[in-house]
Amino acid sequence: MNGKTKNSQRRNELAPIKVYCNFEQRALIQSLAARCDMSLSTFMLKIATSRNPLSDKKEHEELKNLLKINADLGRLGGLLKLWLSNDRRSQLVGKGALHNLLGEISGTQCALLDAIKRYSDSKNFNS
Repeated sequence: MNGKTKNSQRRNELAPIKVYCNFEQRALIQSLAARCDMSLSTFMLKIATSRNPLSDKKEHEELKNLLKINADLGRLGGLLKLWLSNDRRSQLVGKGALHNLLGEISGTQCALLDAIKRYSDSKNFNS
């Protein structure tokens, strides 16, 4: 594919739009684009097409948090599975450690539910 992504277009297929502004306005627009981790062109296009670029970045961060919490739950579940098996190494673990692990899993589940609630609130989903 010549190193281009599936959705990319050749420059001669795109039509640029000029926007005139003073130096202060340009600096403000550039700083807003940088704050959203976007090029100036992408930022201007999203603003012009009524998409909120800040919500895109926030959504990405929330999804990363949810995936991290989910991975933590997976690791804790794996430990629990090992301890509940008849593996000889699991005999070294006492009931106290098992109860601590169950408490960690419960805490992580609460963190996941909180993150899901924050994400759904940010997307304005109706419960």
